[in-house]
Amino acid sequence: MSAMQEFVTKSEQAPAVTPVPSLNELDKMTPQLGNSTHREKFADWALSFVGLLMLVFIIVSFFQYLIASASGV
Repeated sequence: MSAMQEFVTKSEQAPAVTPVPSLNELDKMTPQLGNSTHREKFADWALSFVGLLMLVFIIVSFFQYLIASASGV
């Protein structure tokens, strides 16, 4: 059996595709607003805080770069 025939027979035996969930099923899996636990609220707050810190760090670094390049250091 040639390599091409072997590839064709293997591709014909491909596993079945898992069905895509409907929108109603996806809606049931999605957590509803207002039902989040204290831990989830804290995680959201912490991630937002870390993201803001990173943004401030990037902006400050950019201005430091501009000042340093303008002063010729």
